[in-house]
Parts: sequence; structure tokens; C-alpha cells
Amino acid sequence: MKELKRMKINVNIIFFIYYSNFFFKACLRTIKNISQSDISAASFSENLLCIATVSRDNCIRFWDFEKSTFLYKISFPASIIEITMIRILDPFPLIVGSDSSGFIYVWGLKQSETFCGKLLLKWKNMFTI
Repeated sequence: MKELKRMKINVNIIFFIYYSNFFFKACLRTIKNISQSDISAASFSENLLCIATVSRDNCIRFWDFEKSTFLYKISFPASIIEITMIRILDPFPLIVGSDSSGFIYVWGLKQSETFCGKLLLKWKNMFTI
């Protein structure tokens, strides 16, 4: 079975498939020139069939995986330092991210009419290695 295992992320975003017991990679999709600034993290949702990217211009952008088209974006304030990790919480319409100072954030996605693009939760991770 094919699994999404590794991503190479910069201004272009490229997704690879790794096969289980041997080193083989195949490019699934390439979306070029999607951001004016560097992309710091990306996530894929199987349920929504979309890719989320976060860049240093304080936006989380969502892309249709099949058509490689822009769907929408969530902007966040400059007070949030740099988001270094994001993850779409399938099957819930939520996305979670963390920044380099240890804060964890949860936003609502477009599929949630009430919480679309809103910051729902912010807390400081006190358990670090």
C-alpha cells in the first residue's frame, strides 16, 4: 500500500510516495510559486482532499489536491511568531499548529460554518525536551 511519507517544502511544494520495502519515489503533484515567502510547514487531508501550507507571511493556505487550485486562506496576527508545524485533524474541521516558542494553536476550517478561520484555542506547551 502506498503511503505519504516525506515532503520537500520550499517555495514549491512537492509530495512523494515511498513504497514499503524498497527505495522508490514518485512525484504525485507539484504546485509551483504558491507563496511570496518561504513555506515553513505543510499537511495533507485525505478526507478533505486538500493540502494546507503555512508560510512566513502569516497565512495558512488551502489547496485542492486533485486540481492544484487555491481554495482559501486563514490569516493570523503577526504576534504569532513562526508556525513550524501544522496538521489537519481528520475527520474534524480543525487544523492545529505550533510555533517556535512552544505555543499550540487550533483554528476552525471552512467546513465549519461557525468557526471558519477563527483561532479557537491557544496554549503554551510546558512539556519540552
